[in-house]
Amino acid sequence: MSALRRPGSGGLILCGGRSSRMGYEKARLRFPDGPLLDRVLGRMREVCDPVVLSLAPGQAGARSGDVLTAKDGVANQGPLWGLLEGFRRLAGRCERVVVMPVDMPFFTPPWIARLLDELAGHRACLYKHEGIRNALTAAYAMGLLT
Repeated sequence: MSALRRPGSGGLILCGGRSSRMGYEKARLRFPDGPLLDRVLGRMREVCDPVVLSLAPGQAGARSGDVLTAKDGVANQGPLWGLLEGFRRLAGRCERVVVMPVDMPFFTPPWIARLLDELAGHRACLYKHEGIRNALTAAYAMGLLT
């Protein structure tokens, strides 16, 4: 088990975007070590278990049997449906969740663990870069939905 593993922590990878500027799903973008999704999934798995992929309606899921999936309830409405369905899928499986878009290939396991560590005593911990907080790269207490 990884020293970065955070028991009671789930992961949610947002993969349901249209990727309209790319012309194909971002998750399939190739890196030297494989598809973008595999890279992000591997990093999330070092810290979190279970991991859920939030997918758009009609979008294919992961190739790995140990990854849960959630489908957006409504197509083309942005990431909030993906967040909601991902949280629903993780309900009862973990106490907190890290959310990360699939197009964050350089977000490392230590950063994922840090988001979870900084969540202690709070309902949310958002990643902040150059003064901008990102609610789609964040850690949330599962109790936030109740």
